[in-house]
Amino acid sequence: MKMNAIHLRLCCLGLLLLPTWPLLGPSTAAAQPAGLRYDDGYVYLAATNHPSREEWYLSGSARLLGTGIARGSAFKFVLKQGRRVLSTTVCEGRLNWYGRSEGAPDRMFVSDCIDRDQPLTATGMLSVDVVFLDDDSGEETLLRTHPLDVRSLTRERLGGQPSPSHFFVNHHAEAAAMFIEQVPWHFRRAHAEINQSQGSEADRNNVYLNFRRSPEGNVRQTKMRCSVDGQRVDLGDDDIARPVRSGRNRSSVIQVLKVQGQVRVEQDPLMWEWEVIQLPLTFGTGDGADWTPYLNMNAHPGRWECLLRRDDRRVIRRFAFTVGADGLVQPHAEEAAGLVLHPGAHLVDGVIPDDSPIDQRTDPRATRAGAFFGRAWATPEGRAIGAGIPAIGEPFPSTGRARRGRGNRGRRR
Repeated sequence: MKMNAIHLRLCCLGLLLLPTWPLLGPSTAAAQPAGLRYDDGYVYLAATNHPSREEWYLSGSARLLGTGIARGSAFKFVLKQGRRVLSTTVCEGRLNWYGRSEGAPDRMFVSDCIDRDQPLTATGMLSVDVVFLDDDSGEETLLRTHPLDVRSLTRERLGGQPSPSHFFVNHHAEAAAMFIEQVPWHFRRAHAEINQSQGSEADRNNVYLNFRRSPEGNVRQTKMRCSVDGQRVDLGDDDIARPVRSGRNRSSVIQVLKVQGQVRVEQDPLMWEWEVIQLPLTFGTGDGADWTPYLNMNAHPGRWECLLRRDDRRVIRRFAFTVGADGLVQPHAEEAAGLVLHPGAHLVDGVIPDDSPIDQRTDPRATRAGAFFGRAWATPEGRAIGAGIPAIGEPFPSTGRARRGRGNRGRRR
């Protein structure tokens, strides 16, 4: 049973307090197999807890983009503490197509790859090697080494009986990973395979905004306001941005209940969610662009600056990007420096407002280092994104006593 959303009743809380990113240094990229690209925007590494024992399991998601991927190929996730291997998990990849046009890249992915025969207890700064196993050649290729900040909570049950620690991965850095995605009619969105689903096709030329957050409440419909090269753009009769997915199946969720005496109970949540918002925009020509009331981006090349605003006029996100003469969003400077995202997806210069009503916690120390599981910012534009994330709330629950990390190897059964 997957435990991506976990609700814990706690009496006493102890949080492992470690420096944020990155004691191990940034992620390192290896030479990619010919014609294939490792998708930085899809990778997701998490800790799945045992329901009753003080153990956790590595859960890994990864994707390769390209053509000619051999059916039966696989991903291998090697968890390490220093040079010591703690676990090795292998899952065969699933293949599907991005689009039906000739030359559209294939996608080989795994979602929530986990081996419950390899329990773990280690905490602290670990690392994960993601390796591609080619079923044709038999060769193994190291794709990326990611640092992994694993922390734990110490707790007791309401009756005072001891209870196992809860483990989680620190995801605060990913708040800076905001990207816009243009999806042609009958093509798939970047995260269509989440939770083992093949995903549905776009019903027209759609545009989406993707971001992660440590949530305060739900993301509801918002109004979108944009300018291009400093001039306000009229979005027409439909200016509503609509959430189409809350990524709870891609989040780590901890619900902490603190008891004071025998009467008062306080909730102190720590969680991360992935949000996908459909924007009131379209692009291109033909049926996919014509069958929609949305503004066509082709008519408005230039530098776009947009915001999403609730009915109470509180802004939840600001973001900027550049549209070319062909109506397509242009790659961000970080992409020119090696960041790989899904076709049609591009990093934006995203801003979380200081008074955002939908964010409970942020950690600017984490976002300054990078946003894609340890990939360091490579450009001034990227570093500006990371430095611009405001401090909201406390990064972690502050009650309880600190616990030191430990390096126990998970025992096998």
